[in-house]
Amino acid sequence: QPALDAAMAAFIGGVGPLGRFSTGFAAAVLGEMEAAFTTRQTDTSGLPITRDPNDEEWRIVHPLFSAFLEESLRADAPQRLREMHRAAAHWYAEHDHLSDAVRSAFASDDATFAGELLARASAARKRIGRFRKFATWAAQLPSEVLDRYPTLGIEAACTHAALFEHEAARVYADPARLRFN
Repeated sequence: QPALDAAMAAFIGGVGPLGRFSTGFAAAVLGEMEAAFTTRQTDTSGLPITRDPNDEEWRIVHPLFSAFLEESLRADAPQRLREMHRAAAHWYAEHDHLSDAVRSAFASDDATFAGELLARASAARKRIGRFRKFATWAAQLPSEVLDRYPTLGIEAACTHAALFEHEAARVYADPARLRFN
């Protein structure tokens, strides 16, 4: 297999750390004008990237390759990695991919945006049955975000109660009880 050209290497280095991509996603995150062509080129690149069996528009980067690319970028350009995750979070949010948006918001160190997304989803009842994931996300939210979105604290208490984690449920329920009497 011949070496990747510089444009393809830059493209893979940009979207690979995010784990999956589509043409629209790549264009938004990278500002890549030729994203459709480059995305199609990944099909024959010989790299560990496959089409998503559930959605032909998306490509999935093998988790080990994605993790390698992410660690490389974290070592070489951590701010660029955060910017990519921030752009990804906003793209995902605009396209109703809540879990991906929240994960990218946390990866970009933007707990405030993650809290906003979780509060918006709770209001719309879009998060169904993801108790363990929500508990993990709620634990990453700083207290000022929980104060701004008190329903998240109540929801976190209910989530921990549903998981039979009673002490953790009290940690979230007590401030809500004091606040709302």
